[in-house]
Amino acid sequence: MRPLSVLLSGGIPHALALVALILFTAPSADAQVQPRHDEIVLQLSAEEWVETKTARVVIAVDLAISAGQFGQARAEVEGDLRAISPKGVWRLTQFNKLRDEAGYERWRLLAESRLPGKVLSSLGATVKNVSRSGRAFRLQAIDYTPTLAEREAARAALRARLYAEAGREVAAINMAFPGRDFRIGHVDFTGQVMMGRPMMDNARATRVMSAQSKAAPTTAVAEKLTVDARVIVAAKAP
Repeated sequence: MRPLSVLLSGGIPHALALVALILFTAPSADAQVQPRHDEIVLQLSAEEWVETKTARVVIAVDLAISAGQFGQARAEVEGDLRAISPKGVWRLTQFNKLRDEAGYERWRLLAESRLPGKVLSSLGATVKNVSRSGRAFRLQAIDYTPTLAEREAARAALRARLYAEAGREVAAINMAFPGRDFRIGHVDFTGQVMMGRPMMDNARATRVMSAQSKAAPTTAVAEKLTVDARVIVAAKAP
């Protein structure tokens, strides 16, 4: 009975504290012990060229119109853009209203579209031809980088390739360690894009289009895409 007298000698508060400590530190009967796993970590990589046969074309439009005529002028600009090239969908992406001391409204608009490479050789002359009094069109830039959809399609293909490679690695591991039943436990993807040609300003775009008029009209522009995978292969420890 001596231990009981020691427990109670500190008074009721100390006894309750000790009981609470025992309850919190004692393992629960329902607690499940997590089994240990043996793990093998694989570092896999794959790369692919992402190709595009289109370019993002940006055109700047300067307007000088009478007050209140912007709506009509905008509709006419949209028609002019379709005349420049009906091969893409043109979108007006920016509107800036400028001051004019002569009583006119001056606007600067930016429009862009994704156009196939075969129409770029004649684009400069077409842009110049639609300009007229009070409405000036000029080629702002050409961006040859692939689209997001093209990059994502390439990433999906690379992930599928890495999944297949990981499956082959797991099969080889199970042959080396028979009876262990290794399987893929986790996959973490990372990657990077090696940029292709950058966006070009008006002067360089004009030179490139002049050179392209002598080249094959369907020349593709590509950038390199790399996807890395960290694969954890695990099996219960014997």
